Amino acid sequence: MKRLSWIAVDWGNTHICAYAIGDSGEALDTAFADCDTAALHPSEFEDRLLAVISSWLYENQVTPVMISGVIGSAKSWSETAYLNVPCTPMDPTATVTIATSDQRILVRVMHGLCQTRPEDVMRGEETRIAGFLSDRPDFKGAVCLPGMHSKWANIAAGQVQSFTTFMTGELFTILSDQSVLRHCTKSLGWDDGVFLRAVESALLDPVSVTAKLFGLRAKALLNGTPHDMLKAELSGLLVGAELVTLRAIWDGPKVAIIGDREITRLYQIALNSRGCSPTVFDATKALIAGLRPLADLPTESSAAA
Repeated sequence: MKRLSWIAVDWGNTHICAYAIGDSGEALDTAFADCDTAALHPSEFEDRLLAVISSWLYENQVTPVMISGVIGSAKSWSETAYLNVPCTPMDPTATVTIATSDQRILVRVMHGLCQTRPEDVMRGEETRIAGFLSDRPDFKGAVCLPGMHSKWANIAAGQVQSFTTFMTGELFTILSDQSVLRHCTKSLGWDDGVFLRAVESALLDPVSVTAKLFGLRAKALLNGTPHDMLKAELSGLLVGAELVTLRAIWDGPKVAIIGDREITRLYQIALNSRGCSPTVFDATKALIAGLRPLADLPTESSAAA
């Protein structure tokens, strides 16, 4: 591996994804691990991190480790502040340097953003927005970050003006894994046509979405509808219910989607079907670019006394 410069980490509720970054800013290596973050005691976070990144570290040299995500929440390793919108998505002075026992690492944790009216919070997505804006500093419009909790942020003048969160991904997981729909939506297959028709259905008649959800079960029992089609319809109904709330946002100004390939593709084709042509930006690229300013800060020791 080429010379390591710093490490970028996306730390979520269920995973840790780390990227070894070289001197020229490229990702040299990637490491992924499952992690039940809520179950960790504060004293366990450092060891959990080292289990993922220790093979990259040099002896007698401090490597900056920049972390974004839920790791900065109140019941995590070390709480970081929420910055109130409107504000820039990143403020290095609001990040926290965590004392560590291992002298080979300097750990900084990214802050989050909050909104008081209506109440909303984000941790992790602000980093990707910052990375996107480092590449598109003049962008004005809506940024969509699909995922377990999808975020839509209004961007102007380099700031997050406001944002809205939807539990679309979590609802899909709960409904397909724990509800009566688990009997008819388990499939490795997929049908884009069914997905898009369901998006259209939710956009045209959003008040009937919950009735149409149970209709999936009925279609399986009465018609033997294939599970791949029902899974796609479930996803389309939920994405459509999200989009209908934001019609004024995506039906006017520019729209960008920041996310992983498949979920980004679904939002892209859903918006395309409504005449919207969003810009697509890779989530990993956005994460690394968003954390880079923290890695460029002076490197002081974070070793615990």
